[in-house]
Amino acid sequence: MNEKMLPPISVMKKIFDRRWQIFIVRNLSSSPSPSLSLSETTKRIRNIGLVAHIDAGKTTTTERMLYYSGSSEQMGEVHHGDTVMDFMEQERERGITITMAAATIEWLKHHINIIDTPGHVDFTFEVERSLSVLDGAVIVLDSAAGVQAQTIKIWRQVQRFNIPGLFYANKMDKSNASLDLCLQSLRQKLQIEPLLLQLPVRKQGILTGIIDLINGNLLQWPLDHNDRIEMNRNSSPIEKHCLLSDKISSKFLTSNEHQQYRDEMYHERECLISKLSDYDDTLADHVLSLNQIHDVNPIELIKSIRKLCLQRQLCPLLIGSSYRNIGIQPLLDAICNYLPEPMETRTNQILYEHYTKNPSKPTSTENLCALAFKIHYHQRLGLLTYLRIYSGSLTTNMNVYNLNRQSMEKIIKIYRPFADHFREITASTDHHHHTKTIRESNNQVTIGDIVAVSGLSHTITGDTLVHSNIENNNHDDEDNDELPMLAGIEIPEPVYYCSLECPSVSKFKQLELALHHLQREDPSLHVNYDRNSQQIIIKGMGELHIEIIKDRIRREYGIQVETGPLQVSYRETITKNHRETMEQTKIISGHSNHIRISCEVRPKLSLLDKHLSENIEQDLNDNGENIKRKSETIVKIVNSKDHNLTSQIRPWQLKAIYSGVSKAMEYGPLFSFPVVGVQVFLYEFQTNSSSPLSAPFITNITSQCILQALRKSEPILMEPIMFVEIITPEQFIGPIISDLTIRRSQLMAAHHQSSSIISERNILAKVPLSELFNYSTTLRSITSGMATFDLRLHSYRPLNNEQTANVIKSISGID
Repeated sequence: MNEKMLPPISVMKKIFDRRWQIFIVRNLSSSPSPSLSLSETTKRIRNIGLVAHIDAGKTTTTERMLYYSGSSEQMGEVHHGDTVMDFMEQERERGITITMAAATIEWLKHHINIIDTPGHVDFTFEVERSLSVLDGAVIVLDSAAGVQAQTIKIWRQVQRFNIPGLFYANKMDKSNASLDLCLQSLRQKLQIEPLLLQLPVRKQGILTGIIDLINGNLLQWPLDHNDRIEMNRNSSPIEKHCLLSDKISSKFLTSNEHQQYRDEMYHERECLISKLSDYDDTLADHVLSLNQIHDVNPIELIKSIRKLCLQRQLCPLLIGSSYRNIGIQPLLDAICNYLPEPMETRTNQILYEHYTKNPSKPTSTENLCALAFKIHYHQRLGLLTYLRIYSGSLTTNMNVYNLNRQSMEKIIKIYRPFADHFREITASTDHHHHTKTIRESNNQVTIGDIVAVSGLSHTITGDTLVHSNIENNNHDDEDNDELPMLAGIEIPEPVYYCSLECPSVSKFKQLELALHHLQREDPSLHVNYDRNSQQIIIKGMGELHIEIIKDRIRREYGIQVETGPLQVSYRETITKNHRETMEQTKIISGHSNHIRISCEVRPKLSLLDKHLSENIEQDLNDNGENIKRKSETIVKIVNSKDHNLTSQIRPWQLKAIYSGVSKAMEYGPLFSFPVVGVQVFLYEFQTNSSSPLSAPFITNITSQCILQALRKSEPILMEPIMFVEIITPEQFIGPIISDLTIRRSQLMAAHHQSSSIISERNILAKVPLSELFNYSTTLRSITSGMATFDLRLHSYRPLNNEQTANVIKSISGID
């Protein structure tokens, strides 16, 4: 016999469910295609996201950007609970960001779309969906901690999307802030070469200003009576003093201070120019043509930094103290100067080239290509869909075609998002309202824009929208398969679940609607109905994620739900082969329809292998990514010499078979956990029908056949193993490792990292998720709140008999 390998089920679904080719096009280009004919308005758009480890000051930084750009009337404070971007009640109460928020500001004639993202590990999907539509990133660091656990995870996401970024060392006003620590941790933990653009200036231990190495200026902000910088909406700081000049131009500087700052500036500026010259031959040639290195024009430095930043060879590092209002204006300048415009990403160029049918009118609606990256249910406006425009333009009352759903939809209204406020883009602009952030003089948005629209009832996160003409041409043009579709957004697998109890039968329909809305808004939330217990099961990314969902149902929908105990989301697999044959006859419209199917299930890995867990881990990559893709069921059609089964099965029948296999793998035979690590072999598929069989009939019998085979293949449970990274001061290393040992952990490394300020350890371990309940509380207790940790799904490992018995007891509640 020979076996014909077929792609995983999800790949087959893509083949059958749509005729479009997927292009994952995120390779960055350092410059836009010379053939592009775009307006200066488009070139001045910046789509950037602020990302950070929790409590690094990301939201405070965003609030200052809104205020100094004139987009917000007051400066919100996290500890006051009055921030613009953290608008949810839970966010303001807890002082953390839970969901991504978007806002638009104007700065130096640039149009900046800012997306503020969560820093907590439970809301990593919000970061993922944000990065999928961004052109640049600002990674905020705590200057006293440098690169932290979540910073590393976020940086991996930024790298995966090939997004250029700059770093902002916040909280430089803290007594233990260390610029050296930030530089060292960027090199050691992120393996990147930072490009220091600024130096801190302190007077009597208080941060008062910044030395700008590009222009050779000392930027100073006057303090108020609370040692905070006076709030001033000037686009430049209160005082600018040129250190390149011998003349003291500031009445606030003594000659000794002037010389001290000047010497420091000259040394670091020379280092900056030398480093740039090592990477940029054009700048190196320019430097060699000058009498001295400091004669380099700042404009040439900005060009070089921008080029190397877009090529992701160097990462600019800026400094400041957002809470004390220092460094925000230079940071905004850097966003405009160094981060890419929309057409400086390869994604945009490819989509532009494929969808622009009329290059003389690049912003025509016929060239539309947009990605839906967020769904939001607004109390007043209803269902809103966030879109990123990659090609063409969008107008109100416009028909669009959803490539993923293969359906037509209509854009009713277009809004400019500003946190939880939405300003409608209409044919005229109200100059008396602060709708000055609305750039358009008509109701059209174009390449690079990020907007929210109403009217899309079927579109979900990750869908690609194009002009309705694409659907009309689909029937006539055989080359439509070459049209690119955006890669969409990868949804992570949930690791926790719990039951959700409705307070009364009368509230059940209302609860179903609430869960439907929440799941559309947050695809990392999974909702299932347990067939055995008749309970609603919700699955999420962590304890806080589940807690927030419960709280939102209570507050936003008025349903006082209760949750059962939090449980680990296990997986099921099999330990031996089993072949099952099933036959079924069905009478349809008086005609007999007979079907016979024979399938065999086999484990991917032999459980007799003593290194089983290591093999399973190697099936995933080092970062624990793409686990869903790696664990998909492989289906093979088995052909014999005398019988070619592949040619016998029609495409629509094969699609129905795959659907049945997929359905069977969703709920395992033990405890209805998803099944992983199984191969399916199709040996026989026969039909004897006087009328065509329906696809649901084929799907149903396939599912029954596979499920019966799984039951007889000695199924076992597998537990999720988390990759845990802990950053802790040296003195707590012993207690932490002792605690991890009790939790059945496998210690991988305990790297020593030191600086002039602190000495710390970076502990890496693999720990069963079931051992990590309330671990944040335990770690905080052990280290007095001085350690941080991050965890991500690494692999699945089979349970032994004793562990399985404990799980059964936990799930069933029976000893």
